[in-house]
Amino acid sequence: MANVNYRALAMENLGMTIADLRNPISRDAILVEANKLQDEAAQNARSSSFLRQSTIAGALESFPGFSEDPTCYGPTVAEITDYLNRDREENEKVSRNRVVQHLAKMRSEEIINSAPKLESNGKRGRPEVFYFLQDEDLFAKVLSGEYIAKG
Repeated sequence: MANVNYRALAMENLGMTIADLRNPISRDAILVEANKLQDEAAQNARSSSFLRQSTIAGALESFPGFSEDPTCYGPTVAEITDYLNRDREENEKVSRNRVVQHLAKMRSEEIINSAPKLESNGKRGRPEVFYFLQDEDLFAKVLSGEYIAKG
């Protein structure tokens, strides 16, 4: 969250000036309004773009190659991110980096694993990796929210 001067915003919302800072009653009103603005900003920041491991686990489970069908590739980071962002507003979309961070934590605890795809999509660089299920019991706990991989 950017540095915001909530007291200045509160003064502006209340129609007060620097002269009002000399009055203790006005200062208290400014402080109350500033706290309210800060709480609203914090609530908005965590509301829709908040990303839980259980959400990532749900997305992983929706791809048949992740756990059900070992004959096809599991999802890639791009596919998981696209899946998570399909119903989100533009300003609520999650980044690939946030998805990768959760995947890395689950990988480090061997809940899931990854491997490079054999086929290339024609781009330069290393091939994309796909993810697959490693520990079904622990994954079920992550999916339900009972367990969070710390990495």
